[in-house]
Amino acid sequence: MGQRLHSPQYWRSCVEQTLTIANQMCDPECKRLLIGIAQAYAQLARLAVHRGESYGSVGGRTGRMDRKP
Repeated sequence: MGQRLHSPQYWRSCVEQTLTIANQMCDPECKRLLIGIAQAYAQLARLAVHRGESYGSVGGRTGRMDRKP
C-alpha cells in the first residue's frame, strides 16, 4: 500500500470514487462533506505529482518505495 500512496493516479481514483458516491447522495450535508473529501484527495494527488517532480522519482530522494518515514 505504501507505494500507491505516492501515486497521483491512486488519489485521482479516490477523487472519482468519492464524487460518484457524492452524486448519489440526497442529503445536501452528506454531499457537501463528500465533495470536501474529494477535494482533499485532489490535493493529495497534486502533492504526489509535486513530490515526484521535486525528487525526480515517486519514491522520494532515494527512489526507494519501502523506506519508513
